[in-house]
Amino acid sequence: MELDWRIVCIGSRFEVSDCAAFLVYEELGQQALPPGVELLDGGLGGLALLPLFEGCAKLVFVDATQGFGAPASQLLLSGAEVAALATPEDGHQAGLPYLLRVAELVVKPLPQIWVLGLEYPWTTQSISLAADFLRTLCSPTRTRVDKALESA
Repeated sequence: MELDWRIVCIGSRFEVSDCAAFLVYEELGQQALPPGVELLDGGLGGLALLPLFEGCAKLVFVDATQGFGAPASQLLLSGAEVAALATPEDGHQAGLPYLLRVAELVVKPLPQIWVLGLEYPWTTQSISLAADFLRTLCSPTRTRVDKALESA
């Protein structure tokens, strides 16, 4: 059975500037998510995360960012926008952009992909807001609204 949504929180839980996604993962894990939504701690999985692109309609990566916006802000980008940040010279150390670029080449068909970036330094409030945003994004009500809009 294909999942509606897969949320993958990535980064190092041990590095202060990179642990935002893990904090969101912990907060989301405290409450039940809707059926058809899977929450995973992707840690520093790199290319080992490629299998997670399969078996879901929509995939959201949550990751820490720096230099993309105001402190404690959130940024939602498409997977293609983030993949475009990878250059051939970067290689594996490019992190999520590299993973998304490789996925474009080897995973067919790709799910719809988004990246929720959490700008460092974050606050307890910004972590909670990110978790609330993800709950809303993946809610069955939102899915029904999206389907209605697509058919209109």
